[in-house]
Amino acid sequence: MTYDATVTALQQRPMAVAATLYDGSIHVEAEFDLVIAADGLHSATRDLVLDPGQISTCDTGWGGWVAWAEPDGAADLGEELSGAGIFIGTYPVKGHLGVFVRGPRSDTGVGPKRFVARVRSRLGPVDSRTDRALDVVAQSQDAYYWSLSDRRSDTWSVGRVVMLGDAAAGFLPTAGIGAGLAMESAWVLGSLLRVAAPNRVPDMLRDFEEFQRPRVEAAQDNSRQLARLMFLESRVLAALRDTAARFVSLETALRPITKLLQEQPRPARLELATQPTGAGADTQR
Repeated sequence: MTYDATVTALQQRPMAVAATLYDGSIHVEAEFDLVIAADGLHSATRDLVLDPGQISTCDTGWGGWVAWAEPDGAADLGEELSGAGIFIGTYPVKGHLGVFVRGPRSDTGVGPKRFVARVRSRLGPVDSRTDRALDVVAQSQDAYYWSLSDRRSDTWSVGRVVMLGDAAAGFLPTAGIGAGLAMESAWVLGSLLRVAAPNRVPDMLRDFEEFQRPRVEAAQDNSRQLARLMFLESRVLAALRDTAARFVSLETALRPITKLLQEQPRPARLELATQPTGAGADTQR
């Protein structure tokens, strides 16, 4: 177990991966049966095994400021206000109220205080929660800027190295499913690892990608489609979207993801690996 270390190099060997770890003072090389890169949207480990041309992105041209407010009495209420060039979201979590105010990067780049002033000038009167959320972003000394673009890796595995979660497919926040699918992918990978011999790890990783990648990319495509509806600067297009939203329910918009989640993932190799091997044989665990 190593903390505060960075993976600076990966070398594939016939039966192992040699990883070089740097803790700020010394470099240490160690061999592993498997390396799982789960270091997020801007994965540095992914960059050690994939060429830039193997990583694509969908850039919305939008970004925004994230800050934390004190919780209010509506602990189960999340709200989103979307307009032409404006989005305000408030999301309750334990002990806090998350606030996200976003718009085109050309507008948000002026900083949280000035951007919030622009938002207020276009909104008119707002309810108390939205008013407080805007104040929190404008006054925050450590608001985080979130540039809204995603990532998609052309391949998830190279030899004994596999990308997982956002390192493999980093989602836009529009469908709210990226973290859930990252956990699902981790469950599938872990289930396969339980029945994989060390010499079969590369085969297992290929099976994992073949099974899980289409599920994840289908949800990522849905997130991208929703982004095209949500990130609008034109007042005319925003008005048309709002009119259509009165006739198209949220359930309809999210139907592809809902259908996906209703199907429990169960890779074929895992089914085979857990079959009894003979009369009276116990199922392998």
